[in-house]
Amino acid sequence: MKRLIVFLIITLNGIFVLASHTVHAPKDTSDYIRKLSNSFELNGEYQVDFTHLALFNDQKMRMFNYYPNMRGVVNLGVRYRFLFFNYSFNVKENATYNHLYGKTVFNQIAFGVKTRPVWAIFYYSKHQGFFISEEQLLFPTFGTDSLYEQNSSLKTKRLGIRLDFIFSKKFSMEAAFEYSKIQKKSAGSFVLRLNPEFSHFEALDKPIIPVQYLSHFEGLHYFYKTNFYNFGMGLGYAYSWVVGPVNFSNFAMIGPTIQLYAYDRLSVAFPLLLNFKSSISFNVKNFYVGALASLDIQNYKLLDNRIRKQS
Repeated sequence: MKRLIVFLIITLNGIFVLASHTVHAPKDTSDYIRKLSNSFELNGEYQVDFTHLALFNDQKMRMFNYYPNMRGVVNLGVRYRFLFFNYSFNVKENATYNHLYGKTVFNQIAFGVKTRPVWAIFYYSKHQGFFISEEQLLFPTFGTDSLYEQNSSLKTKRLGIRLDFIFSKKFSMEAAFEYSKIQKKSAGSFVLRLNPEFSHFEALDKPIIPVQYLSHFEGLHYFYKTNFYNFGMGLGYAYSWVVGPVNFSNFAMIGPTIQLYAYDRLSVAFPLLLNFKSSISFNVKNFYVGALASLDIQNYKLLDNRIRKQS
């Protein structure tokens, strides 16, 4: 028997996902969560990526933004029982857009374990090539009537592990946002997140702060690279409202980050991290359709200035 899963993701991380896998008779493991008996799954996603970097000076004024020339991301994944592996890369743009906005290269690898009580996700991601804009846009319009200033050598890297501890046995994060289980009754849970991460910002050909903005960023005249060593700790709550075949799930988490960074000297900062997800799905016997929205914000302090990464 085929169980067709179609999810439409309208999100700060992606849009449009189509996947399918084989499922035999579901197994009832509790009054709240139904497991599916399939042990192997392949999936593919097409996502629209909303990643950008916002640069704030010591007056908390947003002076400009870095956007990648990246409208589409392909994510390929494989899952065996509770183990998973995902690889993501950006869809290449044509010569006209590369001329106007610069060329962006994006790659991401994620793998780990997802079970009802614990998610352990190891990840590495890299963006290289951004264009500069003072427009405060969620997503650039990517018109062809303007040539934007570019920093093609600017790259960001992230390497880390994200640990989520889900406390309630009645609630499934997999049913809410991964669609590999079914939530039978409404339930919620507190979620504790631990997130050690190494982040790297570097530009080879041009400084990260363009010349025309240097007067607004005191102490960053020679800012070409820096490293951030983060340990994020967040407490959140997730809840799924289930009415018949409809599941409406939300998750919100906020917490402090202990952040060490090296720029002229070793410094310590305590910025906030924020994560939010919302999903609505409709599940009948052999068909699933849903929509997901998500927001992830990480702040990087640099002297009295701030880089906000939104994805």
